[in-house]
Amino acid sequence: MMKRALMAALCFSFVTLGSQAIDINIPGADPTISKDAYQNYRKSDATAKQMESDVNTMIRKQYADNKPKNWSIDELVYFAEELNHSAGFSSSVFILKNDGANIKFTIPSGSRFGVTIKGDPMTTEVKRGNFIFNEGNLKYSIHKEKEGNSKANTFSYPTIKNGSWEVRQNQKGTLEGVLSFRMKADPSLSYQVTYDLSKSRELELLKKHNQEYVYKELMSPLVNYVLPSIEPAKQVLSRTKPFTIKGFTFQTLKSSNLTYSGTEADAIYSYDGKGYREGVMVRELTPTEIANKHKLFAEVIEFFTKYKPYSGYKPIQYATVWNDATPAIYMEVERSTSKMYIQSLYDDKYLYTHFIMTDLDIKIPSKELRDVVQYAENSNDKEQYSKRMAGMSAIPKGMYERSTVK
Repeated sequence: MMKRALMAALCFSFVTLGSQAIDINIPGADPTISKDAYQNYRKSDATAKQMESDVNTMIRKQYADNKPKNWSIDELVYFAEELNHSAGFSSSVFILKNDGANIKFTIPSGSRFGVTIKGDPMTTEVKRGNFIFNEGNLKYSIHKEKEGNSKANTFSYPTIKNGSWEVRQNQKGTLEGVLSFRMKADPSLSYQVTYDLSKSRELELLKKHNQEYVYKELMSPLVNYVLPSIEPAKQVLSRTKPFTIKGFTFQTLKSSNLTYSGTEADAIYSYDGKGYREGVMVRELTPTEIANKHKLFAEVIEFFTKYKPYSGYKPIQYATVWNDATPAIYMEVERSTSKMYIQSLYDDKYLYTHFIMTDLDIKIPSKELRDVVQYAENSNDKEQYSKRMAGMSAIPKGMYERSTVK
């Protein structure tokens, strides 16, 4: 009864999205948000701007009478702003391709932790995932079952079929927004993506707004970002060629030519192409890094930000990329004369970094280059099922402390 009442209360939003003029009867749909908005991992809303203002004021006040030795005040402000963007204002990208899946989608929330779980062989479930964000959670589930008529609200969208949505109570008693669908390219599997707020955040919103507002907050990231971003994950393979090193397979552009490779323990596999350079770097982890792998992502972000030949001290786009159960950190920055697409991930012994550096006038679309760098396959991915894996927003205690900046 509760579920039916919620669904009935929500059937009020009739919005036309995009040039295809597809009518989406989903609360929270915002026709002022571009269908490509999910591609921007750099937040610029009021909250992000306030963070930048607060950081600027704090750093300048802290060092007003105690000038740092190695950095300018402007550089320290830049470092602090970027580290805050990576921790609290990044996106999460999901590339699911194991167990018959073939889907990629994005949500504008940073991942703290994620768990991928193999489906119960006694049911139709293939697998599911649960991901903790700063103010909410995303869950997905994949099932292999016959197509049927949905009891929820149905809708149409170009890349999917059998689309439906609802707002319901989950097992924790909080509300969650739900998208259910099949991929047009392969309708043999059904997908469900849900988003909920933390209980404290939900209660905070209910104190200031009515329930209808909360429903829109739950569905907005799903309809305005997840839905437009849905595409077959493996479509990138038609434009790439694989490169396997140890337990990982990366995709490189078909036009790339291998020009250099280094030693086994500390290697860079460099590729040259017209208007760009591509590479896969492999570095053996130190004993200290192996003992503190939970700090690796944070250390990579800090190094990239502070190393001017990489960051150019320019605004960076950040995302945690989940290739099935394997997390990676992705960064993208447009510098004065070039653009860098770079992703890092690790296993028990090595840190792997795949990058593409391009001229600003390169003809290859940025999204295609991003897709190439983000796609990775881990031969040991299923060993990480049921394990709690850290994303970009899981900043270890003691990292990024102001006292470490000298």
